[in-house]
Amino acid sequence: MEELGRVDQHGYSVQLVLDGCGGAVVGFMIFLDQQMPLLPGLYVKRSLDAFDGAYQGCLTVAGPNEVRVQIPKGAEGSGWHQEIDRVYRLKPHVYF
Repeated sequence: MEELGRVDQHGYSVQLVLDGCGGAVVGFMIFLDQQMPLLPGLYVKRSLDAFDGAYQGCLTVAGPNEVRVQIPKGAEGSGWHQEIDRVYRLKPHVYF
């Protein structure tokens, strides 16, 4: 797993993570997760989205409690055929 982007906000963080789903045939998947510390060493994690077949992307701040995910269209034969540009509203409290 490789972190493609990380945004730290007040009390939580958001990660864009590439998972090279190993095995005989390697596939790729990108996960967008929000995580908040509950106790020292214990986190509450909320999955925001997943992109099966994508292998690169960018995560930026779009505004207060908002992040933007941009994933370019993949190369020919890559299996990823779309371009993503989305803004996600985040929950700033533990009760996700």
